[in-house]
Amino acid sequence: MNKIITKLLLLLILVSAINAVKEVGAESSLADIYYNKAVQLYNMGDCINASINTETALELYSKEDNQQGISKT
Repeated sequence: MNKIITKLLLLLILVSAINAVKEVGAESSLADIYYNKAVQLYNMGDCINASINTETALELYSKEDNQQGISKT
């Protein structure tokens, strides 16, 4: 139960970070946040939302031609 609560809190923090980065406009950081959120969702067993967040991260990495980010997604 504590692991689930901890992971949910981490997801809330990541969502807050995504919103903050959107305001600043730093796409690389935003892509990293979506990627990290995808990893957490996958670890929680939520493969559908993990896939959605991975696709978003890949789109952002591709916009910047960030080969390292593209390869990890």
